[in-house]
Amino acid sequence: MSVQVKRRRDSATNISAFTPAQGELIVDTTNNRLIVGDGATVGGWAAAKLSEVASFNGVTLVTASMQVTAPGFYAIRAAGVTIALPVPWSGPGVVTIKDATGAANPNIVITGAIDGSTGLTLSAPYEARTLQPISALNIWGIQ
Repeated sequence: MSVQVKRRRDSATNISAFTPAQGELIVDTTNNRLIVGDGATVGGWAAAKLSEVASFNGVTLVTASMQVTAPGFYAIRAAGVTIALPVPWSGPGVVTIKDATGAANPNIVITGAIDGSTGLTLSAPYEARTLQPISALNIWGIQ
């Protein structure tokens, strides 16, 4: 037999008016997040949602169009996002851009001078591209 565990649930307004016990978890029904109590802080500590975290384990989580400013792994978490690759690129390193949602039609557009074209589109679920700057030609190459 399984055991059902329920946590205290309340609105953000009501949670902000009391001090949760140390280690107590409360469900904030206004903001759909967990609150962690430390026994001293009024309102407790709100746990971050994934959508509020910009980077995790070296992966940049992207939810809106942006320009790449550093090499790395960019996990796209929304459809219809445009990622601009800078030209010229001033430093070494590759850029990987991946549809992290698996949406059937993410339409992630990557713009920049890429192997003789002005860009490319990721349109398949979980599709990814790794690009390397070719500074001598002032373009990006697909690895």
